[in-house]
Amino acid sequence: MSTAAEPAVPAEPVDRAPVRAWAMFTTVLTWAVFLQAVTAGRILTGDEWARDVHRTAAGLLFLVAVGGGVVALVRLRDHARGRRFGLMLVAIGVGLFVQHGLGTAAADGEDTLWIHVPLGVALVGLLAQASQFARRVGGPA
Repeated sequence: MSTAAEPAVPAEPVDRAPVRAWAMFTTVLTWAVFLQAVTAGRILTGDEWARDVHRTAAGLLFLVAVGGGVVALVRLRDHARGRRFGLMLVAIGVGLFVQHGLGTAAADGEDTLWIHVPLGVALVGLLAQASQFARRVGGPA
């Protein structure tokens, strides 16, 4: 019986490029959702252009989040936490869809701003969490 330690087998190098790409994706999406508050403020000050920009950006953000989530589910299915990250993006996309509906209802005179505004804040927080989560995809469980 030998007391010499067996040589350690080097681990396969982890390609961090996909992790950086997903972290960048979620960071940009977070800022884009956050900047919706700027156009909302411009709506409240009476700028007519802001309503169209706010509504159009909201629809695009929903599509980007859901599309990103679906791509993440496919591309990261073999990575640790990849499926969870993809589902997180899809769930945020659903939240953005609900947010868009609430905003449209408010623009049509419905009393929905009381939930539209806090939901927007919550979505920014969830996206910040998703951005942090993206940095851990593929790492040790």
